[in-house]
Amino acid sequence: MMERRAQLGGSVPERRSKHQEIALPEAKTYEVAKRGSGKQQAATTMAFVRLLKDLMRDKNFGKHIAPIIPDEARTFGMDAFFPTAKIYNPKGQNYLSVDRDLVLAYKESAQGQLIHPGINEAGAVAAFTAAGTAYATHGVPLIPVYVFYSMFGFQRTGDAFWAAGTRWPAGSSSAPPPGGPP
Repeated sequence: MMERRAQLGGSVPERRSKHQEIALPEAKTYEVAKRGSGKQQAATTMAFVRLLKDLMRDKNFGKHIAPIIPDEARTFGMDAFFPTAKIYNPKGQNYLSVDRDLVLAYKESAQGQLIHPGINEAGAVAAFTAAGTAYATHGVPLIPVYVFYSMFGFQRTGDAFWAAGTRWPAGSSSAPPPGGPP
């Protein structure tokens, strides 16, 4: 059984200590964000989406970004990502979307970069944790970017994000110590 497991690439999950390096984006990636909007006021959401789009377009860095949008991608203007980044679906798009005639229609793909689980905060936080630990389980570092659609969403997910960000001392098990996190 152990020989077969080795042929399949080893145990899963397995904490790997070696992973790909990430090359940070060049300074030109931030030029539009640094320039600002001039005299015209811009919403912070608009500025955030523009910066995220520019980061995702970077040839080396962009593939490491995992945007997680539990709901309301269109409200945030993130529907512009649908045609190029696509929504991740391991089985691809297997339905006709009601917005298929729109330029920015839902596009799903097994190679999609966006995680768009609908109103499923528990699933979205699980995706955040999985993306954030991909360096250790698959040797590929990802940068999860979770987009809150309301302050109430943060109230329901904040503790899970705190747990996802907690690092245990080197050499400890992956389980929290008795009595909960420090």
